[in-house]
Amino acid sequence: MRLRMGSEQFPATVSRDAMAEHYAYLAELHNKPKAPVEQNGLVDDFLRSAGHSAIQTPINAVVQLADKGLGTNLLPKVQIGALEAPEAAQYGTSNYWAQQSGNAVGMLLPFMAAGKGVKAITRAGMTEVQLAERLSQRTVLGLSMKEAVLTGAVHDTLLRPVDQHNTQPFLVAKGLNGVNGALTMGVMHVIATRFAPAVGAETSRFASLIKNPYMGGLAAGVGAGGVSAHGHSFLGNLKFDSLSSFGSSATTDAKFATWKETKESMVTMGVIGLGFGTYHGVKGKFESPRKNFEWQKAGNDVATANGEKVNVQGKDFKVVGGERALTGALKTLDKAGEVSLAVREHVGAGRGLKRFLGMQEYGPEQSLLVKHNKTGQPIAPDTGRLADLIATCYLDPTMAGKSVLGAQSLAESAPMFMRSGKNRLNFSPIEQQTRKGEAQPRRLGSGEGYDPLKIELRESESWTKDEIRKLYDGEWTPEMVAKLKTVTEYLKGTDAHNFRDALKGTKLANMKVARYLSQGNDAFVVELAPQKGLPDGGALKLANNYEGGWNDSWGKRPFDAEILMGGKVWEVTDSNGRDVLAFVQELVTPNFDEALWPKFKAKLDKAGVQVRDPGQEGGFQYGQSLRTGKLVLTDYESTDKNPTLERLMAGRDTERLEELEREELADELKGPQYDSVEDVDVLRGKSEAYPPDSWQKLVFDELQMGSSVQDASLSYIAWKAKTLSNPADAWVPAVQKEALAKTKELAKEAKSRGLLH
Repeated sequence: MRLRMGSEQFPATVSRDAMAEHYAYLAELHNKPKAPVEQNGLVDDFLRSAGHSAIQTPINAVVQLADKGLGTNLLPKVQIGALEAPEAAQYGTSNYWAQQSGNAVGMLLPFMAAGKGVKAITRAGMTEVQLAERLSQRTVLGLSMKEAVLTGAVHDTLLRPVDQHNTQPFLVAKGLNGVNGALTMGVMHVIATRFAPAVGAETSRFASLIKNPYMGGLAAGVGAGGVSAHGHSFLGNLKFDSLSSFGSSATTDAKFATWKETKESMVTMGVIGLGFGTYHGVKGKFESPRKNFEWQKAGNDVATANGEKVNVQGKDFKVVGGERALTGALKTLDKAGEVSLAVREHVGAGRGLKRFLGMQEYGPEQSLLVKHNKTGQPIAPDTGRLADLIATCYLDPTMAGKSVLGAQSLAESAPMFMRSGKNRLNFSPIEQQTRKGEAQPRRLGSGEGYDPLKIELRESESWTKDEIRKLYDGEWTPEMVAKLKTVTEYLKGTDAHNFRDALKGTKLANMKVARYLSQGNDAFVVELAPQKGLPDGGALKLANNYEGGWNDSWGKRPFDAEILMGGKVWEVTDSNGRDVLAFVQELVTPNFDEALWPKFKAKLDKAGVQVRDPGQEGGFQYGQSLRTGKLVLTDYESTDKNPTLERLMAGRDTERLEELEREELADELKGPQYDSVEDVDVLRGKSEAYPPDSWQKLVFDELQMGSSVQDASLSYIAWKAKTLSNPADAWVPAVQKEALAKTKELAKEAKSRGLLH
């Protein structure tokens, strides 16, 4: 039987034996060992792929752009033999995956470079507070959404070459590369944010395995890789010959990536996302425009508390944890007024080889407590005992050895300035000089910060950004003070306008007002900014009808707040004919450490007084001095007591009258006990010194019980009120002056007679 064959290689018909012989020959060829195919090693494929994508590919992209723009042909000349991409391995083999992973790892370098360049631009000019807010946003890539999109656009536009088989116009292809890169990194950021743990929220152990920079970066990269593959295929297939061809290529003829291309892109972007996440999570250092200052340890002459001049050395420190730790610490300092962080003191340049290499030497790790002291509070021993070093102006003498500048720097009025770099801190007793781009020094312990919106400026004046920062730090410059309203300008149109006329012609009228503090019945208080004659600022107090006038002992007692401007008190008259008292008191804060109360209370007890009338909302009788850190009395008359006046005020309130009698009896029992004839004679002489029911008798009794001349004068007013048809007429300014004058005269006369001491 003969068969027809369909191949020209064989005769049309062959015998069965011939066919059998042919198949036997094919079987022999099939079973014969094949010649070995030469393959690269896995490590070689990985390294060559990584080097090609990290260095050669960005070079090709830049040179390709130059060739197109300049008409040159430099691309063949910049090819580096050692960075030549390996021959593509068969899909799915171990060499294939070595090449893919090497390519992905290599792409990290240009992506990181693009991200760093973008951040240098987007974060330029940011204040430390703004930077802290930017870096505290929930992310696992270390990039904001805007920065991620720009990073993708920059990388794919400038560092990714156009495919040589691409038929689109070159610049169009470049632009579409950038669009796809922006889309890819935007998707990566969105996905990565879902894996960022919520700030301050507690997470389970399982959640912590998922919500972290590493898992977030990997998952975000894989998802973005799929988008990148399809976006690249779709955008690369668009035709721009005509409007119809463009529409057709974007719709009916649209081309998307194959599963193989998608997987390759997902692997590549997954590694890139993991790289971003790892860098963000492990390195512990944020990139920013802040630069490090030069190490500086020059000494400065500072006046100590006893007036001597000593040379205090500035101190430099490197922050443990780098920029990330420092940025977080500065943010905490702005919010809480104090922060603790780990530092190592800069000792100096290394020796030998270290000096040659520019390496530095540091001391052991120490804990540093920085207190911005916005409220002027001194550090209580319990707060600072765990810190190795303390940076502040107000420091308890028992902890002087912990001062970051040494115990010699603790002059009562000496400031301390802190300058921050990228990962460095410098402390100095004088304000440091800074170069362009460096953070401005902060004055620690400078006082309470100010709200710029609550400060009244002169017309056409406004704050600059730098001045706003200074206000938040409680600082004033002459230029800032010049923008403020004077006292008379400030009082115009307020409820306290009557004081405006009273102050005309006085030195107080032209003082500059920093802000409103409080007001009460016939009283008004504003804060004056630091200015000529008032270097630390002060509280201007204005009051009508001080009960009984001014007591000369006020402001001079051991527990009193100091009266500034030489202790001057202005007694003037307003437009309504009422007497006005005006004086400037040192600034205090009602927020103080309770540890200060015992010393303050001891001073009150020694003087035999107690603080009464705790004040209304918005006011207070005592507070902590921002200058000395001590607790002081601000409402001087709140310790004074006049039994006669209190009886008059009690009226028909029998319970209050009985309470006053009990208090007077208790005071008498505390007084001296007379146990001799001489003592009784002296007592009888005092009781009979002035006629009963006379104003002299009432005033003398008050003085004898220890009341001040000011308080005793109120007894005269009470006596006068009983003699008038309208008792209120006894409280007019003229009678108050008369009462004070008569009381002073009686006190002088009684002392000359030996009745008072």
